[in-house]
Amino acid sequence: MKVFLPLFILVFLTSCAAKYGIVAGAQMPKYEEDVTIIDLFGGSDTDLEPYTTDGTGFHIGISEETDWLLTKISYYQNTYSNESYKLESSTIKTDLKESGVMGTTGFKLWWFQPLFGFKYVSREYSNPQAPSDTNYILWTLGMDIEVPMSKRFYVYGGYHYSSGSDLDITHDTEFTVKTMVLGLRYNFSE
Repeated sequence: MKVFLPLFILVFLTSCAAKYGIVAGAQMPKYEEDVTIIDLFGGSDTDLEPYTTDGTGFHIGISEETDWLLTKISYYQNTYSNESYKLESSTIKTDLKESGVMGTTGFKLWWFQPLFGFKYVSREYSNPQAPSDTNYILWTLGMDIEVPMSKRFYVYGGYHYSSGSDLDITHDTEFTVKTMVLGLRYNFSE
């Protein structure tokens, strides 16, 4: 990832795009996590109850627009509400925050932009028993609707579905983040 991201940004900044701009907006993510504890001694695996929480966040970044594509690279940050994680007979209160880099490419079909991309996530997950920081990549699919307000200024909203997994020798974790976004985009040229 340390090589991929700078290479992606270099290609982005040196391509033959017609327009560059900035993007900024708010987002409302819904985080879901399913964990399976793997039994190393041949017994049956244990599925924990799904962990679900809602949050708020923001994103800010740069955009590149060609006749048919719109690419956005943004820094984002999400804070989730405190929820309880159920582990067998005990209940653990949690505090979840995440930030990272998000890159998407959308196909411009009038106001509609079906998109794909990735999110590099740096997650801070804390509870009294086991605070942890992890990094992982989520793959993203979604749809934005972008309405022009002038030749340079746009308002957009959309839905992004991101998913990925973290496989360890002791557990298998599936992450899903469903995000509603609302933002503004400004092009530096017409």
